[in-house]
Amino acid sequence: VTHRTSGKGNVDACIPVLGPHVGSDPCDCHHPQLRAFWDKRISQEVSGDALGEEFKGYVFKITGGCGKQGFPMKQGVLTPGHVRLLLHRGTPCFCGYGRHNGERRRKSVPGCIVSPDLSVLNLVIVKKGENDLPGLTDVEKPRMRGPKRVSKIRKLFNLSKEDDVRNYVNTYLIPLRGLIYFFIWGTFALVLFFSCPCIKKELDIISVSRVLLRVV
Repeated sequence: VTHRTSGKGNVDACIPVLGPHVGSDPCDCHHPQLRAFWDKRISQEVSGDALGEEFKGYVFKITGGCGKQGFPMKQGVLTPGHVRLLLHRGTPCFCGYGRHNGERRRKSVPGCIVSPDLSVLNLVIVKKGENDLPGLTDVEKPRMRGPKRVSKIRKLFNLSKEDDVRNYVNTYLIPLRGLIYFFIWGTFALVLFFSCPCIKKELDIISVSRVLLRVV
């Protein structure tokens, strides 16, 4: 997140069909090409023709952003500036640490309307244009993590209760210090705890609830 007085910001774009995610370099928030996103709300689609010839034919959807202080845009707050709201635990912009049960606190959050005061703007490509964007639309990044629940895996691949679900679970290998291999294996998980403190620390870093561990 850049400083408030710098007037710089980042634009992050992704395409859900292919998977890649690209973030731009810090640019001027008052640039004439970025004014096409001003006064637009979250979930609103914007044509990419105003951004330049390379974005001709593209249609972007605004999914969110962050203010200069790092707080994310809040859906439903129809203002381009910051608003001090009473938030409770579980809502965005408020973690709830150090508060009493049921206590609400007033936090300053940006609204859902895009303004030059944002430091990060998140976009999703809804429609692909004529030209390919390097690193975004010219490559395909496969999804490594599929559904975790057995019922969702059966629904995705149209399997019956008699079929073996383990053949349809994505597995990938993560080497750890040349001794331990973690097999991320969907719902089927087996965790072996050791007395070594360093191994326990590594298990805490990775989500150990769905990890299959093997010592080579």
